Amino acid sequence: MSSGRYMAYSPSPSAPQSPHIAGLRSASSAIAEQEKYLSELLAERHKLGPFVPVLPHCYRLLNQAELLRVTTLLGNASVLDQNGLEHASPLASGGMFSNGGANVDRWASPFQSEISGLMHSPSTQNWLNTQSNSSGLIVKRTLRIDIPVDQYPSYNFVGRLLGPRGNSLKRVEATTECRVLIRGRGSIKDPVKEEMMRGKPGYEHLNEPLHVIVEAELPVEIIDARLLQAREILEDLLKPMDESQDFYKKQQLRELAMLNGTLREEGSQMSGSVSPFHNSLSLGMKRAKTRVDKSRKFVMASKRIQKELKDLQKDPPASCSAGPVGQDMFHWQATIMGPSDSPFSGGVFLASIHFPPDYPFKPPKVSFKTKVFHPNINSNGSICLDILKEQWSPALTVSKVLLSICSLLTDPNPDDPLVPEIAHMYKTDRPKYESTARSWTQKYAMG
Repeated sequence: MSSGRYMAYSPSPSAPQSPHIAGLRSASSAIAEQEKYLSELLAERHKLGPFVPVLPHCYRLLNQAELLRVTTLLGNASVLDQNGLEHASPLASGGMFSNGGANVDRWASPFQSEISGLMHSPSTQNWLNTQSNSSGLIVKRTLRIDIPVDQYPSYNFVGRLLGPRGNSLKRVEATTECRVLIRGRGSIKDPVKEEMMRGKPGYEHLNEPLHVIVEAELPVEIIDARLLQAREILEDLLKPMDESQDFYKKQQLRELAMLNGTLREEGSQMSGSVSPFHNSLSLGMKRAKTRVDKSRKFVMASKRIQKELKDLQKDPPASCSAGPVGQDMFHWQATIMGPSDSPFSGGVFLASIHFPPDYPFKPPKVSFKTKVFHPNINSNGSICLDILKEQWSPALTVSKVLLSICSLLTDPNPDDPLVPEIAHMYKTDRPKYESTARSWTQKYAMG
């Protein structure tokens, strides 16, 4: 139905026969042990995926050294059967559910997609032939898939690929780590706009038949496997089906209803009819994207926190200091000297600072460890300060937060209290408030 072809891709020949493995009880037991070990390696490699930006050398060593060593030992054993790797899409050989859904687990099985990417890359072939290390380069490759609009002129291929608010295509991108672009005539929803853009720079593709471009920029050891995985998923989505059997479309409509707030579970024809395709693909892609997003945010937060620590050490604010507790960069302890023009003068107050994984887009959580008698600080040490809540901005820093807390000690905000009783005392009997605050300072913040 659709044709897929690589651009700038040349598969290497099959791996050579492995040498005899000496010293083991038997060939079969040796293969079984190596297969088990390989399965464990692939599982660990999959877990490392989101952390490639943080641990690039570990990822490359795992690919180029241990995985290739084990695959070489296994040679043409069943797990690396080159005939199996040469097969067409696993969907064509039983990877489809009888109800029209697709089993996502069959698209990227650890022994086909991962090993195929390793065994067919040029650098891998060099390693097998010369036992030398491959370059570990990040390469960019492109795959084109033609859409059969001539065979099915009235079928909405673009809508099926995009899904509600583009979510279906986003899930494919999250799972495969590839960028997917819909190009050609009919790729723009508004026909009038398409005609206006036709022929303009960057829109030359509008003169071509409708097609999909898959782009990947990944380590050379895995890029082929990712492109093959994307091609298999997209080709399966581009197979027109009878609406009565098209559970994928039903799930897209169900998702759209959920997004629009119009889903009716009771009495719905789709109630209780959950496609295995939707369950496996949607949840798998969502989890993959979540892992990648969390990893990126964690790296961003870590870099920001390290920068703030350097700035704080280079130019510390007056009467304040802060730094990490042990090796945990996301947990700091701050020391705040009581302002001289306040009842907290002479006191040394400790506070804890916890940074969220998505800092600086979310504020840090700051709380006093030392007891403070204050209308905006409760017995648990929680602080009522607008910049730690709705007024937080990524432009703020720990240094500015500490200065704001010092200012709050000097000038409480009784109109937005955390402890109403103390706020009432502050408003109606200031001498008593200051006397009690000084007493607490002497008791809890002076040794």
